[in-house]
Parts: sequence; C-alpha cells; structure tokens
Amino acid sequence: MRMLQIDPLPGYEPEVGRWLWALEEVRRRTLRLVEGLDQRTLDWEGPDGRENAIGSLLYHISHRDGVAIPGYSAAGSSGFCENRLPGSRRG
Repeated sequence: MRMLQIDPLPGYEPEVGRWLWALEEVRRRTLRLVEGLDQRTLDWEGPDGRENAIGSLLYHISHRDGVAIPGYSAAGSSGFCENRLPGSRRG
C-alpha cells in the first residue's frame, strides 16, 4: 500500500497549508491525466453532442483558479501560465 504524505505549504497555518497542498496535488494529478490528449478528444461532447467537453470543463476549472491548461485555452492558442500558490512546488 502506498502512503500519502501531506506536507503543509510553508507560510500558512498548518491546517490551511495542508488543504492548499491537497489542492495542488489534485491539480498535478489532473494535468498528468490530460497530458497528451489531442484537441479532438478535448472537444468531444459525447455521442449526442450535448455533453460538456473535457476541454470546456478544464477551461472552467483553470479559469476559476487563474491558470491555463497546457494546450487548451479560450483563444485557441497553446500555452501555460503558472499562477501558483506561494511556496508550492512545481509538479
């Protein structure tokens, strides 16, 4: 069994630092999962065309957090803007 060690982000109260670390971990995992997906996959809206596209969901998540998802942006251009929490590690 793999153990998950949560290290609070420095500069925050321990409880807040642990939650911020967890948010960063979810972000790292999401980026790993979508890495390499092509534009067609990101834009697919289900068999009937009425579902939310993966790319659209990622855009809204990233827009909320103030970051861009690599290879997907509203303007249609690739790029990655890192607006990370102070003290967070690149993942």
